[in-house]
Amino acid sequence: MTTEPETVLLDEQTGKCEGSFYLVDGTKATGNISFQVKNETILILSEKGMTYKGTLIEDAGEAHRAFLSAMGQMYNQNKYYE
Repeated sequence: MTTEPETVLLDEQTGKCEGSFYLVDGTKATGNISFQVKNETILILSEKGMTYKGTLIEDAGEAHRAFLSAMGQMYNQNKYYE
């Protein structure tokens, strides 16, 4: 079932999104999205915002740095499995 994605609006002052997120197959995401490294959750995207290593990140710049850090950690872990 494919649905048209809703518009996701970013509030530039708070860095929070309003709207819904959809998975690749078109279904609506209904929970948190977690990113793990070595079986430890390091990043969570939820309705509350972004949580990095247990701390809710409220600043957009900090959130960007945390996201890039998490992606780098995941890349470094996974390159050993290639």
